[in-house]
Amino acid sequence: MKNQINNLVNGQKLVIGRTEGFKGGSNFNLRSEVAISVISEHGDTMKVSVNGVALELNRTQSVSGKTITFESEITKDQFAQILGFESDITGESSFLFTINNQMTCQIDRFARKNDNCQWKHRGYTNVAERLVNIL
Repeated sequence: MKNQINNLVNGQKLVIGRTEGFKGGSNFNLRSEVAISVISEHGDTMKVSVNGVALELNRTQSVSGKTITFESEITKDQFAQILGFESDITGESSFLFTINNQMTCQIDRFARKNDNCQWKHRGYTNVAERLVNIL
C-alpha cells in the first residue's frame, strides 16, 4: 500500500475540509518523514483522489532538487467538487491543485479578462490532507 498523507493535519487557520476542534497541525518531523516516503514512491507522476475527483499530478522540482511539488491543472467543475463551492472568479479562469514539499495541499486560482490580458494570481485555498487519497 502507498504511503498516505490523509492522516496529516494542516495547522493553518483557513483550511477547507478540516474537521472541527483541531488543536494545531502535524509537527515538522512527522511531515518530513511522510514527505520523504511519498516522494520516494513516486517518479514523475502521482495519482490521487481528492474528495472523489481523480487527478494525475506531475512532479516539478527546483534546480537543486530540494523543493519538490506535485501539481495538476483542474477544471472549474473539479474545483467546485473538491471544495464544495463555486469559484467567484469572473472572466477566463484557471486552477492548479498542488501538493507541496511538506505534503500540504492547496488550489491556486488564476484569472484574466480576455486573451489579450496576462494571467494574474487570484489567491489560493488550503485543502485538508484528509481529503487526499494517494492511489
